[in-house]
Amino acid sequence: MSAAHIMMAGAAFAALAGCATPPAPEPRIVTQTVNVPVRAPCPDPADVPQVPRRVAEEHPQMPADPNEQGRILAAKVIELFGYAVRADALLRGCSGP
Repeated sequence: MSAAHIMMAGAAFAALAGCATPPAPEPRIVTQTVNVPVRAPCPDPADVPQVPRRVAEEHPQMPADPNEQGRILAAKVIELFGYAVRADALLRGCSGP
C-alpha cells in the first residue's frame, strides 16, 4: 500500500468521523402541576338573597324631619351593603377562581 493510499484512507476516515452524530440524550420525564380553573356549580336559588326593597316602597311618604330621613337612608345603605356582601360571595363561588 502506498503512502498516497494511506493518506487517502486517512482523509476518508477523518471525513466520515466528522459526519458522526453524538448519541441521542436520554429521555426525561418531568412532572408539572398545572392549575386549571374549574367552574363551580351555580348556587341553589333558595340561597340567593332577595334584593332589598327600595326606600320609596318602604316609605312612600318620607318624614319631614331630616334626622329621621337620615336614619332611614343609613339603615337602607347598611341593608344594601349586607345584600352586596352575600351576593358577591355567591357570584365569586359560582364563577370560579
